[in-house]
This record gives sequence, structure tokens and C-alpha cells, in this order.
Amino acid sequence: MKTVDRKQKSIRSKPVKRRDRTLAAFDGQDREQLISLVCNQFCKGLRVSQILAALKQEHGVDLTREQPYEILRWAAENGRLQYLAPLESELSHRILEDHSWLKRARVVRSAEANDVALQAAKLLAEIIRKWKSPELHVGFAGGGLMAETVRLLTGLLRTPEEMPVKRLIVHSLVAAAYDPRRSPNSFLQWFLDPDLPFETTFVGLPAPGVVSSETLRALRRIEGIAEAFDRAHEIDIVVTSAGAHWDKGCSALHGLYEQMAQPENLRALTEAGCIGDILWQPVNSAGQIELGAGVRAVTVLDLPALRQLADAGKHVVLVLAPCGSCRGPKQEILGAVLRWEGAITDLVVDSRTAVEFFRSVRPGGAAS
Repeated sequence: MKTVDRKQKSIRSKPVKRRDRTLAAFDGQDREQLISLVCNQFCKGLRVSQILAALKQEHGVDLTREQPYEILRWAAENGRLQYLAPLESELSHRILEDHSWLKRARVVRSAEANDVALQAAKLLAEIIRKWKSPELHVGFAGGGLMAETVRLLTGLLRTPEEMPVKRLIVHSLVAAAYDPRRSPNSFLQWFLDPDLPFETTFVGLPAPGVVSSETLRALRRIEGIAEAFDRAHEIDIVVTSAGAHWDKGCSALHGLYEQMAQPENLRALTEAGCIGDILWQPVNSAGQIELGAGVRAVTVLDLPALRQLADAGKHVVLVLAPCGSCRGPKQEILGAVLRWEGAITDLVVDSRTAVEFFRSVRPGGAAS
């Protein structure tokens, strides 16, 4: 392997950031080996001085004191280094003990959405690898948490392991959001990775995000859009998150109604005790709230349909992380969903939400 010093110039013709110069001086396998060596030594808990000594003594590589930091920073920014939050086994067990109809419950000892997304991706990867059929239909809701889950899931599935699934059909469960980065029509592009060990096809939902009830009925008859609704029964795994803190305006659905200038809907939902949304459907502690008038989000499934899928032996995975706006836990949504027995089959949730949930059901008692 080559050595590099401060005077060594980048082999790239265009300017590069200072922290990229170390890696730019290495080609192909040498570059990957250097990244691996530095990151593995760092993950063993070695100080930079110890990393430098180990590289020189064991591999004959001379680096300056600054270069390991540059390599580690690059590795972190490019997904090569990642913190793995542990699971909270006691809280997971308590949720399953109190709600035996759940297939899986994973409480992530973290208050970061990325940690929850990673555990959700790991759960989905396990389900997919154990799937018995060569064809699998998976439906995703929208939102930043879902986008990150999909990104991490495709990385986990990019392995040489034998994969029983030969064809993955990915369904968009909600229409385009006001932020296209949060729409499954956009972020499902991660499944186009040519290194994935299966063929991927899509059932999109090319429709406006919010329409009137009359318009929705008309949309469902349009070719292309009708297919999304007609094929919803084929979905084997539903993956969704939930918006919360309706009273603070944190729910994305709340923001959507504000953007659409729908004060009547906002007032009606608040009066109905709305606490947030699941699959862009407004919910209170009793379940889905039905609005008699006004506009509604375009979604392939409603909450009763989730129960029907679960009853049919399908997977309905709810992924809950702290609120992206106020950072608060979503214990109210969690409590509501767990009261709707059988509405979901699998749960991935952050530990703050789980702790606050147990405190709410057992006031004054410790949650862990």
C-alpha cells in the first residue's frame, strides 16, 4: 500500500476539499484498505496516536496526525461509520406481554430518528430474508422517517446472501406530499440500486396530495391511479410512521391543511380530539376520524384496511420516532394504536416514547 504525506498532491484534476485529499491520493483497492484499516482501529477504541503506530508497524503505512481524522470524517459522511443504538429488551418485553397480539416489538434505546429507522430497516430485512415466496409486495407511507428507513433497508439487502425473494413490488401508499423528498413516489428510487439481489417494480400513486372527497372518487377511476387502489389487497407488508402533537401543529397533516387554507377541517379535527395522523389519516384515541366535508389526503389504505391486512396474516409495521418538529415523544399515538387491538403486527419505537407511554398508563410508576 502507498504512503502519503502533506506534500502529496491529489490525483484528481478538479479541486477537492482538504479532508478528501488523503483518500484522493489512493486508487482502488489501496483506498478501500486504508479506509478499512483506520475505521477498524478507531472502532476498537484506539486513540489517533495508537492508530498511526498500528498502521505503520503492522501495515507499513505512514500518515500524518491529521489524516486519520480526515478519513474518519469521510467515512462517517458516506455511511461507512454508524452508531448502532441498542435495543431496550425490558421495555420491548413489557409491550409484548401487555399486547400479545403483536408479532414483534422493538424499543430502541435512543431519541434519534435515524437510530429508529435503522432498527426498522433491520426488522424489515429479517422479514424479507425469511419470506417463503419469490414475489413480495411492500407498501410504504411517506415522510422523512420512511425515507431514511428505505435508504437503510436497501443497504442491508445489498448482500451476497441467498435471497428467497426474486421480485419485489413496491407500492406507494400516499400521494405526493408538499415536500417531494418525503413522498414515496420519490424516495423509493433507492430500490433501483442494480446491486440489489432481486428485480424491483413499482406501483406508484401519481395523484395530488390533498383533494375533495368528490375528486378522490373521480381520481380512483383514472387509469394509472386506479391501479394503486385496485392492487392494494396484494400488499404483504405495510410500513408506516405517524404524525403527532396535533395541538402544537407538528403533524404533517396539520401543516397540509394549513397550507391548503382549510381552517374548517382543522377546527373540526381539533373538536374531534385529533392527536395526529397515520397514513395521512387523522386519528383520535378511538381510531380514524371521518370528515364529512372538506378535503382529505389521497391514500391507498385507511386504518380499517390495515386491520383487514393484519387479520389476513400480512405484516403491518408501525415505526415511531421522536417528533421531527418539537422532538417530543409520541406516547399518545402509541397508546392509541395499542388500544386498537390487531391494527398493527410489528412495532419499532424509541425508548422515550415507550417510557412516557408506560408512565401514562401507570401514573406515578416507573417505566423502566
